[in-house]
Amino acid sequence: MKLAILSMIATTLAAQGFNIITIRSGSQYQYQGLILNNDNVVVGSKGDTVDFVLNDDGTLGDTASKKWLTVKDSNFVLSDKSQDGFAINNGQLVYQSKANFGVCPSDNHIEYGGSCEGGLGLVLKVVGQKTVDTFTTGSSDTSTTTSKSTSKPTSTCTDDNNSGSGPTEAPSDVVPGKKFTLVAIHSGSQFQYTPIKKVDSHPHVFSVGGDEGSNLEVSFQDDKTSLVDSSGRGINLDSQTGELGNVAPFGRAPATPGFSIVDGDLAYNGGQGWSACPSGENKYSLALSECTGGTGIALKVIYI
Repeated sequence: MKLAILSMIATTLAAQGFNIITIRSGSQYQYQGLILNNDNVVVGSKGDTVDFVLNDDGTLGDTASKKWLTVKDSNFVLSDKSQDGFAINNGQLVYQSKANFGVCPSDNHIEYGGSCEGGLGLVLKVVGQKTVDTFTTGSSDTSTTTSKSTSKPTSTCTDDNNSGSGPTEAPSDVVPGKKFTLVAIHSGSQFQYTPIKKVDSHPHVFSVGGDEGSNLEVSFQDDKTSLVDSSGRGINLDSQTGELGNVAPFGRAPATPGFSIVDGDLAYNGGQGWSACPSGENKYSLALSECTGGTGIALKVIYI
């Protein structure tokens, strides 16, 4: 009886649920989400986020629309019929064993195979991966693609900045010296997949998105609990305001200890009560505290 129950559970939980962050360094498509525009999958932040489910037979579904995701005429679209050939390889979504997705700047829709004029290659980075129920909504008439290969994915999109597998989502164990960046997570908000930035005019507190500054890059020190940025300057959590930023430029203030990675997100003393706090017109500061008009966020760790 126990074996039968375990077998039933294993059969039911035979899929991977996840979301996607797009990777295209130096472009407007860096750290963006995928949303639906009618039946098309497009890059954006305002709309219905695609909630992916990858079945063990290589078919791909979206729990938000309750439809299948397919490649049709080189476009990534919703369909009433399933299509196999999808997989997760090196932390990114691939199709027919190739990481050959791109975006068409004219309308930001996702394409496959480099068919779009002026298209840019993208890495479709998998985040928040977890075991879920098999996706079954839609037609059971599976449209079979070419046979799947176990070889590493290759990208044929014209993109000098998009080679390899792209950044990788952090494991729970920290890696001293290995750089990573942070993106805000709050589904349905303006902050979803927004990068955390360092701005020269106020290095004592980092920004959540905005047009100023550059994407923050940090790494753990040898103690595996304190952080430094890419310039070697320590990261400080202000005990009075909760603001996260650099240590003072003068003196010998040490970096704040107590940081860790929990389920792929940055935590402090095990807690993750981060907020995007209004600090000016269309400007938001990062703090580990509640604030007037603030929005709670998680900080997803993406290794560079």
